Amino acid sequence: MAQTQNYNIVEGPSKFELMAALFDGKGVDFTLRPHDAKEEKKISRAIISSCTIENDSRENWLIKGNFLDTSNVRKFSGTFNTKQGSGRLQIEL
Repeated sequence: MAQTQNYNIVEGPSKFELMAALFDGKGVDFTLRPHDAKEEKKISRAIISSCTIENDSRENWLIKGNFLDTSNVRKFSGTFNTKQGSGRLQIEL
């Protein structure tokens, strides 16, 4: 099993941007903070490969994809709320 690291999404794409990322293969940016950190943030470009509705609000999504790192591609999965622009991710190391 691959090791993972947990991140909080502190800013992410709009619902339209998330849709475009899924249907058109466009990259989207997430501003992330490691789950155990207070201030450290980084912006990461992601390609969304899967997006499933989490509940009837049409704002909460289960997402999967790949972060485009300069040295490698890292898989992720998590939850994202398009109304609040926040969520949580697990990223493979």
